[in-house]
Amino acid sequence: MSGCDAGAAARQRWAGACVAVVLLEGATAMFGNVKMLGQISSLMKNREKLRESADKLADQLGALRVTGEAGGGAVKVTASGKMRVVKVELSPGLAKGMAGGGANQERAEVLIAEATNEAIEAAQKRAGEMLEKEMHELGLGDLGSQIGGMIGGGVDEGLRGIGKLI
Repeated sequence: MSGCDAGAAARQRWAGACVAVVLLEGATAMFGNVKMLGQISSLMKNREKLRESADKLADQLGALRVTGEAGGGAVKVTASGKMRVVKVELSPGLAKGMAGGGANQERAEVLIAEATNEAIEAAQKRAGEMLEKEMHELGLGDLGSQIGGMIGGGVDEGLRGIGKLI
């Protein structure tokens, strides 16, 4: 066999090995998804438990409060687990400086945005953790981890929607 032929044969073996690895990874993912579907299917048999869990989590998220700060505490923003801003606190010095307009007002606006973003990010993180915990309690551990990381706005509406569907 010439050097070219040996190289071609080696490339074919390498390509075959790569295809085998991809197929194996795909099968592993598929069986993981089948397991998850089985978990969801068994849970759907107990719709009342799922509905109660969704309602409980929605209530917990409604009661959740997290605070974001900026400017060394000059601005504090409190958000709920429903991703709503429920309170904004400005230090007296910052509020007084805003009245003058100009650069002071612009700085205050930046601080308010920073504190708001921090509060919303904290609320999203906590909501994801709460959802993940609830999913683990329902026996959907893997699914809870995946969904918990995707939490964003509309959490309460999504949970109430799940409760209505089942």
